[in-house]
Amino acid sequence: MEEVWVPFAQREEWADVTPVLQDDGPSPICPISYSAQFRDTMNYFRAVLRSDERSARALALTAEVIEQNAANYTGWHFRRLCLYATGADLRDELEFVEDVGGDNPKNYQIWYHRRLVVQRLGDASAELGYTAAVFEEDAKNYHAWSHRQWVLQSFGLWEHELAFVAHLLAADVRNNSAWNQRWFVLQHTTDVGLATSRAEVAYALAQARLAPSNESPWNYLEAHVKRHGHGHFPELRAQLLALQRGAGAGGGGEEGPPQGQGAGAAAAAAALPDCVPLLRVLVGFHEAAGTAEGVAAAAELVDVLANRLDVIRKKWWLWRLAQLVAGVHAVARPGAGVGAAAAAAAAAAAASPPPAAPVAE
Repeated sequence: MEEVWVPFAQREEWADVTPVLQDDGPSPICPISYSAQFRDTMNYFRAVLRSDERSARALALTAEVIEQNAANYTGWHFRRLCLYATGADLRDELEFVEDVGGDNPKNYQIWYHRRLVVQRLGDASAELGYTAAVFEEDAKNYHAWSHRQWVLQSFGLWEHELAFVAHLLAADVRNNSAWNQRWFVLQHTTDVGLATSRAEVAYALAQARLAPSNESPWNYLEAHVKRHGHGHFPELRAQLLALQRGAGAGGGGEEGPPQGQGAGAAAAAAALPDCVPLLRVLVGFHEAAGTAEGVAAAAELVDVLANRLDVIRKKWWLWRLAQLVAGVHAVARPGAGVGAAAAAAAAAAAASPPPAAPVAE
């Protein structure tokens, strides 16, 4: 049964309070049409703020303020002052926050309030479970991930986090937030040495083959490679070249289900020769070789990316091609050892300013 709202003037416990009306000036041009409940609640809230009353009834009033507008920053701030002043049970407050947050999962004020309450409690034992539940509804909720990272750093609850991330990726290899979290955890729990990076590269490559056009595992893999240098990953270079030479054209975007089983796995494998992220990583390997042959191989791939596979970012690739051919990041003379088509495209792009780098969503 729905609870019936009672105006504050009819509540005995508020009889001693004179509401403070909103002052819109003498001639408001476009006054907001507030509901009677919102207007009455805020009138009494202004009165409490003016007197700075930090009491149990003021705490209850903030709940009504937040019910009317969960993004009311002042309501949340004053609620904390009342919580601390009255010695209210902060574990009960976490339940209140969870109730409100269920309808407002991406509300900045709620997540900030929860963080401060947990900090005041000095106990984050419920937070990993709470954020995991949020991810079941929205695996990419930025606020929940930010809160989880704060909890991990502040309370040192790292022990099972890699396993948790692996679980999320097993459920959805395209969970870009989970890939970001995996990098975050390694950065804070290991020195990310060469042995660790090689193991992570092998893991990421296996996952990338399940959904080749998803840039996240490729970005993750490439970050480990760049950390130590391309020369430390000859096996990976050989694997990527083998994938590039795989049978079938694939069209650059056809892929099967994340599990990569049966016909889906075959479709995914067929996509790899024209896989844009794979070719992008290979460009880095060829360029890092520091030879004319490496520059030529990189330039040929960039030409393919610019003119066939990744045309939407053509200007970016043409700029990269001009860099390669001009020897900005290599040892070859302009056009040396580069196919005629690639050299011509580079010459056309040489005068263009560098565009913004592509950003994966």
